[in-house]
Amino acid sequence: MPFSKEWSWTSGPLPQPWHSLLLAIVSVGLMFLSARSYVGTRDFLDSAARADGRVVKMRNAGGVHYPVVSFSDSSGTVHILESATGTNPPAYQLGDSVIVLYSPSKPVDARIQGFGDLWFRTVLQSGIGLALGIVSVLLWIFRRSLFPQYRKEGRSRKGKSGH
Repeated sequence: MPFSKEWSWTSGPLPQPWHSLLLAIVSVGLMFLSARSYVGTRDFLDSAARADGRVVKMRNAGGVHYPVVSFSDSSGTVHILESATGTNPPAYQLGDSVIVLYSPSKPVDARIQGFGDLWFRTVLQSGIGLALGIVSVLLWIFRRSLFPQYRKEGRSRKGKSGH
């Protein structure tokens, strides 16, 4: 059905349920990114080497604390890792021992062994994607009751047609 009138912010929802289609597209995109993140983390874990590390600094950015860790790779070279995952309150204290996972071919590609550093992005993306997908489906299913303009004209309703 083509647009019956020109749409504006004051004219209300479009005649088609575009909001559920848009949410579904965003949901699929987030689920795709989540799957890529999962595969990337899984591949990293399959090839990662382990090293003992020590928290040498806590970087504070807007009340969120990011651990900075020093570790040595298998050749003895010392590397500094700043975690991409921050917390409030801080998950680590200065001097804490941590396990560092790193790529043997590229030791600067390192992460602290823990849920936040390894899986937070994957879980966040899939959680938001799943939630948007559910909302999209519910909006599609209940569009006629939520938005009267989606009701089909000419259908008789029970009790109104005399049957």
